[in-house]
Amino acid sequence: MSSLLDFSVDLDILLFDSTVSNFYKSAGQVQLQAKQVLEQFQEHPDAWKRVDAILEKSVLAESKFIALQILEKLIKTMWKALPVVQRSGIKNFIVAIIIKTSSDQESLDKNKTLLGKLNIVLVQV
Repeated sequence: MSSLLDFSVDLDILLFDSTVSNFYKSAGQVQLQAKQVLEQFQEHPDAWKRVDAILEKSVLAESKFIALQILEKLIKTMWKALPVVQRSGIKNFIVAIIIKTSSDQESLDKNKTLLGKLNIVLVQV
């Protein structure tokens, strides 16, 4: 799990999803360790650079919510400090994810809560 905190390599989405699953569905030491790793991951200054991979490749809604929380924190704390090109890229990415997630009725029904969170993030931008 601690390899998630190595930001010099690509994010292992399966390991991230497994860690999130351990946090939400396990108990005891496994849950505690997952919680610590996820908290450290979210607090890392480069965590926001992993949001796109999580939103595109993760299969867990919980993982996607964690990614959106990271993005919300970035928007609230550092948005004005980002170059215009990065802000525009993030905004366009969010719009693309919203369109992809709501492209058909089945996906729309399945991801209603996630879409709500995506819309909140877009409004904050």
